[in-house]
Amino acid sequence: SNINDVVEKYLSSSTHDLSSRKEWGADEAPGCENIKLLKVYVTTDDGKTVDYVSVNENINVNFEYMVLNDTGTFTHSFNLFNEEGIHIFTSHDSNEYSGNEKIKKGIYHTGVCIPGNLLQNGDYSLSFACMRYSPYHVLFHEPDLIKIHVEESIINSARPKFYTDV
Repeated sequence: SNINDVVEKYLSSSTHDLSSRKEWGADEAPGCENIKLLKVYVTTDDGKTVDYVSVNENINVNFEYMVLNDTGTFTHSFNLFNEEGIHIFTSHDSNEYSGNEKIKKGIYHTGVCIPGNLLQNGDYSLSFACMRYSPYHVLFHEPDLIKIHVEESIINSARPKFYTDV
C-alpha cells in the first residue's frame, strides 16, 4: 500500500476527530427559514473527498445548500479556527448583487480553496454563515461543522530545505 493509505489508516484509528464531511436531509439540515445547508465536505484538487490533506496540498471546502423559496439576495462566509479555537481567517462571497435581485429556489454549491502551505500541521474546524448587508443581518451561522486535519510529513514538508545533497 502507498503512504497515503498508511497515513489515512493511522489517522482514522487515532484519537483525531476526522469528521471532514457532513450531510443532512432537508428536515434536519441547519439553516434558516429559506436556506438549508445540505452538505459540507473537503476535496483535493482532483476532486477526491478526503479526511486529511498534506500541508502542501490545496484544501477545497465545498458547501451545498438549498434555497427553499425564491428569496432576496444574500451572501455566505466561511470561518476557519485552529485546534485552540482561535479564529484564523474568514472568507466572504465576492459576488455583487443588486438590491432587487432574487435568488431562485433550488440547490446551490459554493466553496473556498485554502492554498497549500498556508496552514501548519494540525486540526482546524470551520463554520458557515449566510447573511445580508445593508442592513447587516445574519440569516444563520453554523459553528463547528467539520474538522480538517492537515498533516506534514518528511516527504510533503512545507519547510525550506536547509541542507545540501552530498
